[in-house]
Amino acid sequence: MLLHAAIRSPSRKWCVVVVELAGESLASADRTSKRPTFAQLPPGHYALRFRVVRARLSTVFEKTFRLERGDVLLASCEPVQPNVFYRRSPRCDTWTMFVIKHPEPGPEGPRRIG
Repeated sequence: MLLHAAIRSPSRKWCVVVVELAGESLASADRTSKRPTFAQLPPGHYALRFRVVRARLSTVFEKTFRLERGDVLLASCEPVQPNVFYRRSPRCDTWTMFVIKHPEPGPEGPRRIG
């Protein structure tokens, strides 16, 4: 699982984006995070909780995923933030997520890329 949070650093408001599994944090990002966060999960069904934590108002929702061997779950969040001169903030926390399926090898075996 790969988490990316688009938190603009000029914002002084405290905000943390978290992905949780069974009450434990798998990945998190705040305004000091410079790179996406990666968490390795074995194949299976997962009920993940997606949360944006703030001092005043936090948001949360759950979504279930079925991951197979080699799949990558990408989750990206753009939380509500103060507007800046070069960009307006979304009106609600905006999450984008999808699963990249690992390609099955053909009869000739695994393919090399690159």
